[in-house]
Amino acid sequence: MKWLYGLVALALGCGGGDAGPDGALEFDTVDCWDGVMSPVEDYEAECGFVQAPSVHGAPDGNFVNLAVVRYRSTTRGPQITPAIFLQGGPGGRVIDDLDALVESLLEALGDGRDVIAFDPRGVGRSGPQLRCDAELESTEPEAISSAFATCRNELDQRRVDLRAYRSLENAADVDAIRQALGYEKLVLYGTSYGSLVAQHMLRDFPDAVESVILDGVLPPTGVLDWLAETSRAEETALIAASEQCEADRSCRPDAAMNLSDTVDAILDAVVPQASDEDTFEVDRGLALAFINVGLRINLATLAVLIDRLEGAVLDQDTRDRDALERLVTALEESNNSISQLHFFSVTCSEHDRITAGELVDQGVRPAFVSSAEPTLATLEAVCDGLNLPTIENSARQGVSSDIPALLLSGQIDPATPPMWGDLVARDLAQSTHVTFEALGHVTGLLGDPCPISITRAFLDDPDAALETSCARDITVASQTMERQSEL
Repeated sequence: MKWLYGLVALALGCGGGDAGPDGALEFDTVDCWDGVMSPVEDYEAECGFVQAPSVHGAPDGNFVNLAVVRYRSTTRGPQITPAIFLQGGPGGRVIDDLDALVESLLEALGDGRDVIAFDPRGVGRSGPQLRCDAELESTEPEAISSAFATCRNELDQRRVDLRAYRSLENAADVDAIRQALGYEKLVLYGTSYGSLVAQHMLRDFPDAVESVILDGVLPPTGVLDWLAETSRAEETALIAASEQCEADRSCRPDAAMNLSDTVDAILDAVVPQASDEDTFEVDRGLALAFINVGLRINLATLAVLIDRLEGAVLDQDTRDRDALERLVTALEESNNSISQLHFFSVTCSEHDRITAGELVDQGVRPAFVSSAEPTLATLEAVCDGLNLPTIENSARQGVSSDIPALLLSGQIDPATPPMWGDLVARDLAQSTHVTFEALGHVTGLLGDPCPISITRAFLDDPDAALETSCARDITVASQTMERQSEL
């Protein structure tokens, strides 16, 4: 609950700005921001802003300023279609994280093509920033609803319309960037929520898309309401990880219990909720958060985190406890990379409501339900306060397209499980869906060479059959272990 309270507080207190004046779809260059660099040879970074209508279909005189970075190739001609990176979230920033992202992006998408990254509207360097000065008095639902109602009114007075911060406008912004940069078509690389934006592009701007890569596939909510399915997805991912760990001797060779039994023992031993906010304590929500982080990366990282939890919770090992406390700080810092008002605007306008009781009826494990319950209650209070209209039904339906598409899923992904990719792929006539053993969320950015090689092969010839056998050969021993040294 402390984690969710932090998200709500961030939404009510992040920095702000005002909408820019009228302007055409042009790329106005500026000096590049800190962290924007070109560590890969044969690329030069170019930074600037694209001004786009706040509401593309019905311009009302308000505009958003989209912060854009173009990594321009210096080795191949302009006939190579550029690729654009669509970040997850909703509301995930990109530009301030490029120092950690750009090398992976250029490795997967580059090979002589321009690569574009941008902060979505209201996020990061893009303006107007979404913020308000309403104060959150408590975490009671009534207080949350009241604070966000006040926030919505404040934004309206500043002519910042939250109804314009949704997936349809996010997709139209991508096409605006394409026009401003002077490209005929784009290759879309959408990760997590960005894969949903890419699907809206396929439907609304098909002539602007050459091919699409969906990495960590999120279906439109009319196909599957992924908010309602999140707890089930987490449990399904843990089951898949347990089975793979059982089959891989290098997973947890010295463990007394298998992975699934260890998780059950940890969840039985921890308290439902920490009693003292000033003292570090692993409660059920935090234990599940650690497990979720491991599932999102790969099986090797998950095994290390579960070993840490076992040591801290079951064996009372102070070294493991200290390691987890350090990781909590990193998790809290990662919250700052998401614009929470953008997240809530998309989520509240595009999803049906879901209750903990409905999760119980779906057969979700009680520990997952109890962890999700405060999140769902808080989200309902936020949505009541913002009072946003529901996105039109046509925009919630599946997207049919014959544009070449590559779909990538991690077998142990707790956020966008492989089944979700299957649901999207059935409507994409020229699609290939690849599932990677022992990998988690957004496989192309996890450092494993297999998804990168498959992505590069697809980009070289989107119509050719792909060699995907490496996806079945990923083991704990073969995975990158760099991140585990920090755990």
